[in-house]
Amino acid sequence: MIAKLLYDHFQGKVMDVQDLEIRHLKLIDALLRYRNGTVAAKHLGISQPAVSQSLNRLRVLFDDPLFMRTERGLEPSPRALSLAGPVAEILNLVDGGLLQKETFDPLNDGRRFVVSTGELGELSCLPDLIKQITHLSPRSSLIVVPADTQSIDDLLDNGTVDLAIGYLPELTSPNYMQQSLFHHGLGCLASESLDVPKEGLTPEAFGTFDHALIGMEGRLRTLYDQMVLEQGLRPRIVLQLPHLVSIPVILPSAGFLVIASDFLCKHFSKQKGIVRYPLPFPSPMMNIRQIWHRRKHQDPAHKWLRQLTAQLWMRK
Repeated sequence: MIAKLLYDHFQGKVMDVQDLEIRHLKLIDALLRYRNGTVAAKHLGISQPAVSQSLNRLRVLFDDPLFMRTERGLEPSPRALSLAGPVAEILNLVDGGLLQKETFDPLNDGRRFVVSTGELGELSCLPDLIKQITHLSPRSSLIVVPADTQSIDDLLDNGTVDLAIGYLPELTSPNYMQQSLFHHGLGCLASESLDVPKEGLTPEAFGTFDHALIGMEGRLRTLYDQMVLEQGLRPRIVLQLPHLVSIPVILPSAGFLVIASDFLCKHFSKQKGIVRYPLPFPSPMMNIRQIWHRRKHQDPAHKWLRQLTAQLWMRK
């Protein structure tokens, strides 16, 4: 609720409202009241350097000097004076105890969780996640949206998505927080009728067979291209598909190797007529993370979802 108040009062008035904290408002209030950095520091119970550091940060956030040194002390700028009302309103709510600490009781409270993930998440941990949410928080629901890298950052920024799960190296904004769940690489699938050497899939055989790339667009395709280049190989790519759902139908009678996430290769190798082979050389590794916007970091329901997700994925 505090985050919402800050957003409602200061959106459009500060460069990044998500960097604004209650301690900043208390400093503005103290400087407006005392017009003296030393007195403000004593009132707030912080050091003078801490006051200077926070004030410098506020000047950047508001793109304004805010308080200027004069013979009479710190003189507030017009911008600082305009903040007096909103700052006082929020601090009165906080000090008056009207903002109660949020809690989340999974058994009795309900929450609509939105998670963005790809086929890796859908086939591995999503069934367990749905089962656990249904059992532990029966009033809650789960919505899964595709891991579209063209829009996932926007969905995290505007709060539509609670968690993004997957190999998402492009999500590097300082506004995002993350937890590494596990690392894995690329793998290989083939029909059991494919004439693979008795000694297994050698580098020569890997480069000789035609390749099909399944679910390997964008960042995964880049890893594949770098891998074959480093090995000095130029295999012919005969098929590219965005989704893995067709593997059980296509692969048993196919005369090519399928290259995909090794986690998913393990999953599909359970199908009749399909064999999984490890790559004959080191695979580039992918860091599978859960990523969230830092504005949700202290949300009790969000914490519960993150902990549950981490437990399920790390078991895999």
